Amino acid sequence: MKALRKEPDEEGYTYLKGLDYTETFSPVAKLTTVHTLLAVTAIKNWIPSTQVHNIFLHSDLNEEVYMKPPLGYLSPGDDRVLLSAWKNACATMGSNKIVIPKRVYFLSEADIKDPCKGAIRFQVRGTIKAPIDPSAHSKTDSWITFSYIDQFILNGEGTFDGQGEIAWKNNNCGQNLKCNSLPISLRFNFITNSIVHDIASIQSKNFHVNILGCKNLTFQNFTITAPATSANTDGIHIGRSNGINITDSNISTGDDCISLGDGSQQIRVTNVRCRPGHGISVGSLGKFKNEELVSGFFVKNCTISNTTNGVRIKTWPVSYGGTVSDMHFKDIKMENVTSPIIWTFTSRPSHKEAYWHW
Repeated sequence: MKALRKEPDEEGYTYLKGLDYTETFSPVAKLTTVHTLLAVTAIKNWIPSTQVHNIFLHSDLNEEVYMKPPLGYLSPGDDRVLLSAWKNACATMGSNKIVIPKRVYFLSEADIKDPCKGAIRFQVRGTIKAPIDPSAHSKTDSWITFSYIDQFILNGEGTFDGQGEIAWKNNNCGQNLKCNSLPISLRFNFITNSIVHDIASIQSKNFHVNILGCKNLTFQNFTITAPATSANTDGIHIGRSNGINITDSNISTGDDCISLGDGSQQIRVTNVRCRPGHGISVGSLGKFKNEELVSGFFVKNCTISNTTNGVRIKTWPVSYGGTVSDMHFKDIKMENVTSPIIWTFTSRPSHKEAYWHW
């Protein structure tokens, strides 16, 4: 990940920040002023050549505008700056903050881990994009992973863009259990006493979020966006975690909005809007021996619309069995939902299903 690096102009000169300039910006002027300046410039032949790549002539601008960056502004795949910043902040006592400014970045992958010496805030204000080609990920199961962190805050109104359109077209995992795995956008492994808020995940190649071994982790004002045709793009999948809260969030995806794996306990989902997708699911369970108990699932004041299912409990065919208890679904509004409540005893389309549904 790399920020602005000034390229040489056409005369061969380069510029140093702090010496030749202090910041870069894109001026926006009144339309009449722009017309006058261009006319005078052309008549007087004051600027025989120019490097202007962006100009607005149609009307005054009333919204925030991002100009097209010059070559060299982005460095796809360079995650060394991010990891170095994390290492330095993590090694410092007290509360620390890392800020990703409001720009567009490319990031091949990142494994952000290790206990820090104090609370740490990771503030993403820009957009971080994954490689478009799935084969460009050296780790096939994840894009960005946060691991073994306590008192962690991820916020900033930024966006993680998985750029999954090509991956969805080649994803046949619904029919082929030996399919090539695709990277999950955001993994949270063994995170404690932390919060993720005012962040968006879009166009993930696989699950948007996977939570494993976490305790007391909250997602608030979290936005997930992918089309209904995006295969296997679960919004938030939780496994072997305790005290996970998902609140005031919008999840639009091509699979389960929220799903629970084994060992999920004391999970609370409140004021979440799920559309489209496959609804809110417990499972699939029973794939492996000795799976842990699923207990304490509280879903309240949620809206589920334009989905195949509402709330669902599902198992694998020829499963090893398990236990699900203390399930609570209250004040849930459903609109255009095929099966509002469904308990299935297999989740694979190639097997006969035995199910109850309402």
